[in-house]
Amino acid sequence: MNESEGLYCGDIDNLILRYQSALGYDKIYLNSHAVNDMRRDLETQIEKKLKGVHKNKICQTADGRFKTHNPQVIKKTKLELLIALYEYYFHKTPLNTRRRNTIKTLYPQWLKEYDILIEQGHRSVGSKRHYESDYRKHLAGSELENKDITKITYQEIKSYYAGITANQTITRKNLNNVKTLINHIFDYARDKNLPVINTHDIRTLDLSCKETDNEDKVYSDEERNEVLKVCISRNDVYSRCIGLMFCLCVRVGEMKALKWSDVDFENKRVFIHRSMIQIKEDGVYKEKCVDRTKGRKKKCNRYQNLSELAISFLKEQRKETAFSEYVFVSNGHPLQTNMVNRKLKHICEQAGVGYLSSHKIRFWAVTAMYDSNLPDYVIQYTAGHADPATTNHYKRPEKLGKKIEPDTWNRMFG
Repeated sequence: MNESEGLYCGDIDNLILRYQSALGYDKIYLNSHAVNDMRRDLETQIEKKLKGVHKNKICQTADGRFKTHNPQVIKKTKLELLIALYEYYFHKTPLNTRRRNTIKTLYPQWLKEYDILIEQGHRSVGSKRHYESDYRKHLAGSELENKDITKITYQEIKSYYAGITANQTITRKNLNNVKTLINHIFDYARDKNLPVINTHDIRTLDLSCKETDNEDKVYSDEERNEVLKVCISRNDVYSRCIGLMFCLCVRVGEMKALKWSDVDFENKRVFIHRSMIQIKEDGVYKEKCVDRTKGRKKKCNRYQNLSELAISFLKEQRKETAFSEYVFVSNGHPLQTNMVNRKLKHICEQAGVGYLSSHKIRFWAVTAMYDSNLPDYVIQYTAGHADPATTNHYKRPEKLGKKIEPDTWNRMFG
């Protein structure tokens, strides 16, 4: 190995692979912020790497191409020229034949493409953060992470799943999250024509997972009533928003995106079909209103009836934001989720109720609908779930306090 080979930088290799992968996509992808940032970053890193190594100037020809000599190289773009010089000085074999593909090396490439999907509105920032957290907790540093992905077998992944669930250390939900992440990475490898197994076929129902204690993870009817009393007495924008959430079955993002055009006072109902999502734009995280709910399907849009209490919250809010597009605004802007939860915590403290996040209000709503013996399909529609299994997850039967009457028991088993 000569001196220049000792300067090898894996980060540059990763960037080159991602850039070369991007060349196969359409113009919209190539002109995205993420790809432009990738180009600039790669160009800067290679120029820094070549400083003092390649001593001849890079010139632009009359036809717009870039060239240099010793070695003699001419390319359509400056970046392509820099990549060729990098390969010449630091590697004897081409990158795509030299480099071993592992979960560790493919993960950042997949994550970069996920950024593009976020920019295009196909994925959410929240999901990306969950994937990053799951990778750090479960895959980073594991033996599986550094194996050649083309040689990983069905049994090796099944053994990995058995290892992370050993002694019931994680819940079934945690396991499914890790499986989804691995499926994404292997799907990405398959898209790049790497011969990998189909990880979706790996079954884990035979693995024992940690049981989830859901007993206290929902507001009770009594707690809801105490919270509502405080919301009515405080009568500010956050209190009215939280109070209305306890009168409906909505996500906090749907409540923040609610517009006055969605409210039908005459027929006493509200149309839930929008949501506030977090996006990344020009490297900055922002919130954006989109005409869809989390379910991403039209069947997840739904009408919900307004009770007299719900109407009273809306009419009080109407007095303050009669000329606003959105129902709930603060300083001229839709509410922030962290502030909604912060205010909910204060309200719970004032009501003498244990704090649970605004998302747990939906758990109360679904449980209350089951308690009222509404049909399953009605509950699923009202909750805006595409999958009935998701609706069932929100049910907390232990909070219903239902007991089988002795006469019924004797009739069944007497």
